[in-house]
This record gives sequence, structure tokens and C-alpha cells, in this order.
Amino acid sequence: MCGRYFIDLAQGELLDIVRELERQNQASPYPLPLKTHGEVFPSDLVPAQTGPGQYQAMQWGFRAFDNRLIINARSETALDKPLFREAMQDRRCLLPASG
Repeated sequence: MCGRYFIDLAQGELLDIVRELERQNQASPYPLPLKTHGEVFPSDLVPAQTGPGQYQAMQWGFRAFDNRLIINARSETALDKPLFREAMQDRRCLLPASG
């Protein structure tokens, strides 16, 4: 995993996903400050697809026991680590990203 990524809304499929999440966000009684284009950094609130046609805002990163933000996991040991195990098994998502 990298320390940042990019969302380019010129790509049609990404634009559709982001528009749907923004629509849902604005309908909420408590709209969130979503990062929907440009460079995305750890701790940003980003759009995520959690299932077919299901979108929600998620914060990038995991909070460790000492409140540090963890953004990287080694694929070969992530299932062995309590911090990542449940998320890898049961809470996967797709992040719209261009690069």
C-alpha cells in the first residue's frame, strides 16, 4: 500500500460511484466532508464500495491501541495480526482510485 492515491473524476465509472456516494451523503442529516477527487492521504474520509450498489464513506487507516494511524499491512502476515484479521476476512471494500 502507498501513502497516498489519486481520484480522477474524468473516468466515467469513478464519477458514477462518487456521485452516488455524494447523493447519499447530502441526504444524510449529518453530511460528511468527503475527499472525492484529487490526491487522497491517510486519515481522509473517502468513498468506498462495500457491496454491489452499496457505497459509504470510510476513513483511510486503522487506529492502533496507542491511537496511531496504521495504513500499511504486510499481505503475508496480515491475517495473523489482530488489528487486520477481521477486516480482511469480513469487511472488504473497493476504493475508487485512478492511481
